[in-house]
Amino acid sequence: MKLRANIVQQHMKKDRNANGFSLDLHMQQIPSIDNIRNFLTPDEIVNLDLSFNYFKEIEPIFNIFNNLQWLDLSANSIQSIENLHGLTGLQYLNLSTNNIIKVIGLEFPESLRVLVIF
Repeated sequence: MKLRANIVQQHMKKDRNANGFSLDLHMQQIPSIDNIRNFLTPDEIVNLDLSFNYFKEIEPIFNIFNNLQWLDLSANSIQSIENLHGLTGLQYLNLSTNNIIKVIGLEFPESLRVLVIF
């Protein structure tokens, strides 16, 4: 299913602990967020839950989320860890229950405190 504006609007809420919004899109059958800029300002998102979807890769588009602190990509079909270099504020990353077979460059942000990959 392609990401649509009504899905984004229904699942976005103001984050109480940070200056920004949380976007919970888990279990939405989404294979990509390549068109997400059409529906929101990426700098507003601090928490992003994309678990239990159909992602096969960590897309370069993730790097537009300059203020992202928490990212859950668990339970997808991701095979490689890459395209994280632009997430300079990322503190939590969950990649568990994926099909990770390679890491392309160790590009983890210095801010990363928790990495879940089991």
